[in-house]
Amino acid sequence: MLCGIDLGHHHIAVAVGAGATDVAAHEWIPMDVDSDPGAALSTALAVASRLLAGVDDGDLPLIAVTVVVPQPVTDADGHLVATPFLHSWHGLDVPGRVRAALGVSTAIENDANAAIAEAGVGTQTTVFVKVSTGLGAGVVVGGGLVRGYGGQAGEIGHLVVKADGQLCGCGNRGCLETLASVPAILRALQPVHGQILESDLNRLLADGDTASARAMRDAGEAIGTALAPVVAALQPEDVVIGGPREIPMEHLVTGVRSRVESLVHPTVIQHLSVRAASHGPLASLAGALQIAERTARERNRRSTR
Repeated sequence: MLCGIDLGHHHIAVAVGAGATDVAAHEWIPMDVDSDPGAALSTALAVASRLLAGVDDGDLPLIAVTVVVPQPVTDADGHLVATPFLHSWHGLDVPGRVRAALGVSTAIENDANAAIAEAGVGTQTTVFVKVSTGLGAGVVVGGGLVRGYGGQAGEIGHLVVKADGQLCGCGNRGCLETLASVPAILRALQPVHGQILESDLNRLLADGDTASARAMRDAGEAIGTALAPVVAALQPEDVVIGGPREIPMEHLVTGVRSRVESLVHPTVIQHLSVRAASHGPLASLAGALQIAERTARERNRRSTR
């Protein structure tokens, strides 16, 4: 049995099953995770225990758990990288807490690195961008995740794309997050619609509101500006955009595609697909289960040598 846990900024999601494509049960709970990640992890582990008990099968003991978090993660020890903008996560021992609650060791991944679930079979290079409260990217090359030396490869949310732009929580100005995250999109619509929520944006887009469509496309163009050098350097087959549970990504994807096409030479992108995540808002959870499945296979290989 495998378990995947997705800790987002504003939700927890848990799935258990025999494999990444064989999910026995899953649950999604809205929650302000950033205000108390430790409490959110406790809730997620309680949900995992309950789901596992509900599908308990003596022939399928729990053998692997993966937790994905909206934080950079070191490849060496699975602990969280200290960052200047998400102080509430600092010092949280995710591996230790999971081991104590569920009795097995765990893999910890950044939520954007769960892009591995969006990499198509036979696809050499995929770039996945997760648009949420923050913004990050995961890169899959040859079936493996690119983590970088310190575990922060893909942290494009704090790439400065507008030097005189809005002040960001990281201390810089004009970071991509200030232009293309969900809060940035909602903020851009305030002069037209006042204070709105994600659910309001979903409704406005469904109603064909032109300002909302433009705000989404503008965000996509900002992301495309940041991605263009990545596309030129890696020449991926797929650029995949994932977003929140309540917001359709079509206008944002259009903006990404348009900007990349305008900035990168046509011969580099002649086979490029820019699309919305096939798993939608469950992309990170699907990735968590897939990573757990890979971990289980690797342990099995080692035990049979």
